[in-house]
Amino acid sequence: MTVTAYCYSDESGINSEDAWCLVVGCLYTPRQKERIERDWNRVLTRWGVEDFHSKDFFSREARRVTPKFAYDAWPDAKAHKFLARLLAVIAKCDLVCIGGAVDNAAFAAMTMGERRWLTGGRLSAKGNWKTSGKPSKSFYVPLHRMLTEACHYVDADTVIHFVFDQQKDLMPWARDKIKDLRAKGTSGHEKKLGDIIDAIRTQSGLVQIADLFTHAWWAHRTYGEHLDAERQAVMEVIAKKDTRIATHDAAALKGELDLRCSPEHRAIISRR
Repeated sequence: MTVTAYCYSDESGINSEDAWCLVVGCLYTPRQKERIERDWNRVLTRWGVEDFHSKDFFSREARRVTPKFAYDAWPDAKAHKFLARLLAVIAKCDLVCIGGAVDNAAFAAMTMGERRWLTGGRLSAKGNWKTSGKPSKSFYVPLHRMLTEACHYVDADTVIHFVFDQQKDLMPWARDKIKDLRAKGTSGHEKKLGDIIDAIRTQSGLVQIADLFTHAWWAHRTYGEHLDAERQAVMEVIAKKDTRIATHDAAALKGELDLRCSPEHRAIISRR
């Protein structure tokens, strides 16, 4: 019997000036996602918030004088309490957090061939490129990690449907990547890849949770020990979950090439 799972995903740090690029997904069973969606939306309704967007919430100080969102004019104590209520909803849910974070500078410092290979490009036996990859798109690295880690995590009889915010850039690239994995797959994991589902963040609490987790991880990577208390509270909740976020720094990127690329092809992509 086929089991269904859902992975709600988001990205952060896709601009050239960002130090890190992340793709994070939250895995749920159908029952889990219905319960957490209900509880999350109840909190929003009780606090008079129509849509929770992490970037806007954590930058609300800049809009104190001319509020745009419900929480912009709140005193900090009220905002802290509201965030605590949302985190309490997440804390009760047995979700799995998967994905990856890539160091944009380390990725950019690699050769064109290395970046092509890391983003899906492949060479023929004669050393010619069969597929080009996306050498200017570092988020292909954590996207690949999220998709493959999801497949490794679930059982053989599980099909995962991936849900993305339709207003973000990630969904069309994810669709292409899943198509590519299905075409090239030989491990059996490709059979676990289900549909790509588009959602609207303003209408989906689970997309908002994926946005919150991704933003918090991006801030954690970007600000390190200078991370503010609110986003640190989010990271503390994430730390208690089954979290599998891979860090792709310079050493990890090199290690991945050394591990997965043949010596012959490794020599070719290092000089192109």
